[in-house]
Amino acid sequence: MKKIFLQQIILFIFLIEFSFASSTTKEIANELVKEDSFYLKQHSTNPIFWQPFHENLFNKAKKQNKLIFLSIGYSTCHWCHEMNRESFSDIEVARILNKHYISIKVDKEELPQIDFKYQEKYREFKNKNGGWPLTVILNHKKQIVFLGTYLPKNSLNETVGLIETLQKYAKQNEKNSLKILKKSNQNIKKTISNHEEAFVKTMLERYDEKFHGFDKQNKFPLTSHLNFLFDLHLLNKDETLKTIVLNTSKTLINNALQDHIQGGFYRYSVNQNFTFPHFEKMLYTQAELLALFYRLYLNTKDETYLKAIKNTIAFTNKYLQNKQSLFYSAVDAKEKYYLYDYEKLYSFLEENEFENIEEELEKIAFDEFGNLSNNLNLVKKEILNKDLKALLKEFREKENFPFIDKKIITSWNAMMISSLFKISTLDKNYLKQAINSLDSLLKNLYVKNTLYHQKVENKTPLQEALLEDYVFLSEALINAFLKTYENKYLDLAKKLSFFVNENFYKDKTWFYDKEKNYKAYFSDRHYSSPISIHLNNLYSIANLNYDLKLLESTKIKIQEQKQKILNDISRFPNALRLFTRIKHQDVILKTNKNNLLKNKKLIETIKYPYLLTQVENTKNYLACDEKTCFYYDIDLNKVIESIDKL
Repeated sequence: MKKIFLQQIILFIFLIEFSFASSTTKEIANELVKEDSFYLKQHSTNPIFWQPFHENLFNKAKKQNKLIFLSIGYSTCHWCHEMNRESFSDIEVARILNKHYISIKVDKEELPQIDFKYQEKYREFKNKNGGWPLTVILNHKKQIVFLGTYLPKNSLNETVGLIETLQKYAKQNEKNSLKILKKSNQNIKKTISNHEEAFVKTMLERYDEKFHGFDKQNKFPLTSHLNFLFDLHLLNKDETLKTIVLNTSKTLINNALQDHIQGGFYRYSVNQNFTFPHFEKMLYTQAELLALFYRLYLNTKDETYLKAIKNTIAFTNKYLQNKQSLFYSAVDAKEKYYLYDYEKLYSFLEENEFENIEEELEKIAFDEFGNLSNNLNLVKKEILNKDLKALLKEFREKENFPFIDKKIITSWNAMMISSLFKISTLDKNYLKQAINSLDSLLKNLYVKNTLYHQKVENKTPLQEALLEDYVFLSEALINAFLKTYENKYLDLAKKLSFFVNENFYKDKTWFYDKEKNYKAYFSDRHYSSPISIHLNNLYSIANLNYDLKLLESTKIKIQEQKQKILNDISRFPNALRLFTRIKHQDVILKTNKNNLLKNKKLIETIKYPYLLTQVENTKNYLACDEKTCFYYDIDLNKVIESIDKL
C-alpha cells in the first residue's frame, strides 16, 4: 500500500514537472491573452502567471504575502525582446515568480502614466535615467525595494542576474526583513539668476565637440534641447549655439541614425559617434525631428534638411500610415533586417550584373570584415549611386519587414499632425494630409465629446485619454489654426486645454490621469513633457485671444514649478522655453486672412522665435506684443524688419 502511495506521489510530481517543461514547447496562455496590447500579447504564452496592471493586485499581494514584480516595456523594444527570450520564457524564472510574486506586465505606450512614475523614481533613486525594460519590485504598500532595467537571467561578472535578484527579495520577504529602497541623494536647492545662461552652460558641458550631440553614449536626438538652444541663438545672436545645433542636426542626418535606404530615423545611437543605432523607429521621433529640420531649413536654406524632411515623410507615409490617414506607433528594432552580410551581398550584386562592386561598396564603407561586426555592414551615410541604393533596398527586402506596432496613439498622432502643419508651406499636399489626419483623429478618437488614448485598428477605443493626449491634440489644433485661420481649431484647442486645467491639476500639482493617481513631470524625456507643452499652449491661446486673465494664470502656473526646474535645469528645455517667452514676450502679427494666407512663406522668414499670427480686419500689417501694437505698415517687409530688430 505504501509502495503504491509512493508511486502516486512520484507520478504527481512528474506530471507537475512535465506541465512546466512542456510550456517551453507548448504555448499555455496566461491572463495577457485577453488584452489588445501587442506588447502584452507577446508575453501571453510565457509560463509566468502575468496579469495586466490593476490596483487590486496590491491587495492580492497583501493577502498572499507576496511581492509585486512589475515589468514595463513596449512591443518594439529590443532589450524587452531579449529579456522575454532569455528569462520570461524560462521555467526556472517562472517557478520563482509564480511562487513568490504577483507578476504584472505594463505596456508603457498603453499606460504611460505608470511608466513615467517609475522612470522618475528610477532617476530619483539612481541619479540617472532608466530605460526599458524597466524592472520594479514592490511590496503591497507600493514601496519600492528594487529598481533596474534589463537583467540577464543569471549573474554575469558584476551584473546581478534576475534569478539571484528574485530569490534575494523573496527570502527577505519571507523573513520580514525587506529593505525599502532609499534615494541616492537629496535635491539641493539652487539659486539661479539667469535660467538661459545656466541652461547654456550645462549643455556646453554635455556637448560632444568631436562627434556632436550630447553625452558620450546612448545619444538621443534631444530635439527639445536643440530647439531651445536655437531659440537662444536667434534671441542673442550667439553663433556658438547655432554651430552646436547645426552640427548636431547634420550628424543625425548624415550618419547612421538615419536609415539611408528606406528613410526614417532610429531612436538613438548606442555609441558616441552615431555609427551604431538602436534600430527601432518611433513615430514621435519622426514627428519631432521633422519640425526641427524644417525650422533649420527656413533659417539656413540648406538642402540637407529639406532632403531629410522628404525622406522622413516618405517613410512614415509608406510604413506607418493606415488607410484612415492615421499613424501606427513604431517599427521594431530588428537588427538583422538592416545589416548586410558582405559575401551574400557581393554575390547578389554579381547576379544583378552590378559593376565595380568592391569600389562602390568601399565608397559606403562596406568591407569583407564588416563595418559593424562579424562580417556585417550597416549603411552609415547617404548613397549617391542610385543603382546601388535600389539593389541594397531589394536585398534588404528579401528579409521580412520588422514588426509594426499598429496601435493608434492619440498623442503621438497629434505630434505627427502638428509637424505636418508646421512644414505645410513646403508643399500644399502636406497641408491636405495634415487636415485629413486631424479630421480622422477627431472622428476616431474624440467620440461624443470623449477623448480616448489609443485604439487598435478596427476596434472601438475604450481607454480614456491621458494628459498627453489632450495636450498634444491641443497643440496640433493650434498649429492647424495658424496655417488655416479656421476658428473651429482654436476654439477646440481652448476647450481641451481648459479641460486639462480642470481635470489634471490640483494644489499646484499636475497629474497624468483624471483620477489624479499619477503625478506628471516637467522633464523632457524621450519626447516633450506634456505639462510644459500644455503651459506653452495656454500661453499661445491667451495671446491669440488677448486673454490677459489666462495669460497671468499661466505665468503663475509655471512660476509654481520654477525651483524644481532650476534644480536640474538641462532636463526641462520646454519649460525653460516658456520662461523665455514670458521674458521676451510673444509677437503677434495681425492682418486680414487673405494677407496671412498669401504671404505664408514671407512671414516664415521672420527670425524672432516667438511669433504668432492672427486675423485682423485691416489691410495693414500690425506687430503687437501681449498688451499693445508697437508697429504697423502696409508694407509687410517693413514690419518684418521691425520684428527682427527685437
